[in-house]
Amino acid sequence: MANEHELYIEASVRGYHAYFKDSTVYIGEILTCEVEPDNEHDPHAVLVKNQDGKCVGHVPIELSKTFHKFLLDCGEN
Repeated sequence: MANEHELYIEASVRGYHAYFKDSTVYIGEILTCEVEPDNEHDPHAVLVKNQDGKCVGHVPIELSKTFHKFLLDCGEN
Protein backbone atom coordinates (compact mmCIF):
# COMPACT_ATOMS: atom_id res chain seq x y z
CA MET A 1 0.00 0.00 0.00
CA ALA A 2 1.50 3.33 -1.06
CA ASN A 3 0.30 5.27 2.00
CA GLU A 4 1.45 2.72 4.55
CA HIS A 5 4.09 3.84 7.02
CA GLU A 6 5.81 1.95 9.77
CA LEU A 7 7.38 3.36 12.91
CA TYR A 8 9.09 1.25 15.54
CA ILE A 9 9.54 2.72 19.01
CA GLU A 10 9.87 0.51 22.05
CA ALA A 11 7.60 1.77 24.84
CA SER A 12 4.94 0.56 27.19
CA VAL A 13 1.24 1.30 26.81
CA ARG A 14 0.06 3.71 29.48
CA GLY A 15 -3.20 3.05 31.28
CA TYR A 16 -3.58 -0.57 30.20
CA HIS A 17 -4.86 -1.37 33.70
CA ALA A 18 -7.91 0.83 33.05
CA TYR A 19 -8.92 -1.06 29.89
CA PHE A 20 -7.87 -4.69 30.43
CA LYS A 21 -11.38 -5.74 31.57
CA ASP A 22 -12.84 -4.76 28.17
CA SER A 23 -9.95 -5.58 25.85
CA THR A 24 -7.12 -8.04 25.53
CA VAL A 25 -3.63 -7.80 24.06
CA TYR A 26 -1.64 -10.84 22.98
CA ILE A 27 2.12 -11.20 22.70
CA GLY A 28 3.10 -10.44 19.11
CA GLU A 29 -0.16 -8.65 18.32
CA ILE A 30 0.21 -5.56 16.15
CA LEU A 31 -1.41 -2.56 17.80
CA THR A 32 -2.57 0.58 16.03
CA CYS A 33 -2.56 4.19 17.12
CA GLU A 34 -5.13 6.94 16.64
CA VAL A 35 -5.06 10.60 17.67
CA GLU A 36 -7.53 11.57 20.40
CA PRO A 37 -8.02 15.33 19.92
CA ASP A 38 -10.71 15.67 22.62
CA ASN A 39 -8.57 14.28 25.46
CA GLU A 40 -8.74 16.78 28.33
CA HIS A 41 -5.46 15.62 29.93
CA ASP A 42 -3.19 15.76 26.86
CA PRO A 43 -3.85 17.77 23.68
CA HIS A 44 -1.52 15.37 21.83
CA ALA A 45 -3.07 12.16 23.23
CA VAL A 46 -2.79 9.02 21.13
CA LEU A 47 -5.00 5.97 21.70
CA VAL A 48 -3.54 2.47 21.34
CA LYS A 49 -5.99 -0.10 19.94
CA ASN A 50 -5.84 -3.87 19.57
CA GLN A 51 -6.70 -5.80 16.41
CA ASP A 52 -10.38 -5.78 17.41
CA GLY A 53 -10.32 -1.97 17.40
CA LYS A 54 -10.76 -1.71 21.17
CA CYS A 55 -8.75 0.81 23.19
CA VAL A 56 -6.06 -0.85 25.30
CA GLY A 57 -4.39 2.34 26.58
CA HIS A 58 -2.48 5.40 25.46
CA VAL A 59 0.97 6.28 24.21
CA PRO A 60 3.00 7.58 27.20
CA ILE A 61 2.67 11.36 27.52
CA GLU A 62 6.41 11.90 27.00
CA LEU A 63 6.05 10.32 23.51
CA SER A 64 2.54 11.49 22.62
CA LYS A 65 3.61 14.71 20.88
CA THR A 66 5.94 12.77 18.55
CA PHE A 67 3.32 10.09 17.80
CA HIS A 68 0.63 12.74 17.32
CA LYS A 69 2.73 14.63 14.77
CA PHE A 70 3.67 11.43 12.94
CA LEU A 71 0.01 10.38 12.68
CA LEU A 72 -1.12 13.81 11.45
CA ASP A 73 1.68 13.95 8.88
CA CYS A 74 1.48 10.34 7.70
CA GLY A 75 -2.05 9.22 8.50
CA GLU A 76 -3.71 7.09 11.15
CA ASN A 77 -2.27 3.73 12.27
